[in-house]
Amino acid sequence: GFYSNNHIIKLNKKVVGSIQGGEDFKISLMAQDETNKSSFKWITLVKKSKTLEEAKAFLNYKIDSILDKYKLHFLEEYK
Repeated sequence: GFYSNNHIIKLNKKVVGSIQGGEDFKISLMAQDETNKSSFKWITLVKKSKTLEEAKAFLNYKIDSILDKYKLHFLEEYK
């Protein structure tokens, strides 16, 4: 069967990005596109983690500074 190693990131119960697994775990977030307010762009954080748990811990630890730097795009519903 199909196996995806992507893990959805939610903030306040709304989707804001994903953690992609592989050799390293990378965190990608949706940031509002300043040139097109109705759109967003993907940003990938420099940090690469060895485990999903490490990536989650990093994100939880850094969320305030991330929110200070980027205006995140929130998806109301994700299927």
